[in-house]
Amino acid sequence: MIAAAFVAALLIPGRASAQLGEGLHFGVVGGMTYSGASSKDFDASNVFLYHAGLTFKANIVGGLAVQPSLLYQVKGATLDKYISGEVAVPGSFQTSVGFLELPVNISWGPSIGDSFRPYLFLEPFVGYALTGDSAISVKAGDIKKEIDRVKNEWEDTYIRRFEYGIGAGLGLEVWRFQISLQYFLNFGSLANEEGKISASAIGTTVSNAFKDGANFKGFKASLAFLF
Repeated sequence: MIAAAFVAALLIPGRASAQLGEGLHFGVVGGMTYSGASSKDFDASNVFLYHAGLTFKANIVGGLAVQPSLLYQVKGATLDKYISGEVAVPGSFQTSVGFLELPVNISWGPSIGDSFRPYLFLEPFVGYALTGDSAISVKAGDIKKEIDRVKNEWEDTYIRRFEYGIGAGLGLEVWRFQISLQYFLNFGSLANEEGKISASAIGTTVSNAFKDGANFKGFKASLAFLF
């Protein structure tokens, strides 16, 4: 009897870990990010950018799953003018920021058969900016000319490097593929310094355009492959 109990003690954890292993999946993910940033005093347009990285999915119970990822996520926006000194000047201001982002996807959806699962999800995220690219252009007739560009400069551009927010959406798992669409919203202000005049027109524009909680928001379409 003691021998039987000893064998059972060895087999039960092994069987549990095998079942748990079937519910754990690593993968790769990438897709399109369509983002913009609202501003009270500027007309803003969305831009198509991208995201890519690694993902890890853990099936919990009853259709519930948790899926953290580590992404390089690029978000951006375009404005219809910029600020030179204290004067708004017609033209074009573009910015894109590449974040090292950690989203945690919490999803629920029923499995249909062995390889089909529609689901809904919430996805809080945090991130830290690694790259930044901002430019100002003016247009005369049909000619558009770039007059200023700043890359990876944070003090002069007043762009906040830390981000946090939440996304929500729906997805579909077919075999080892995941397809998802979500709406996301960054909280807080994109501008690190608000309402200030900078030595550069880019910094002044960021400081005045992205104040009062203006930040990135938009849509993400992703495709993941789970191993």
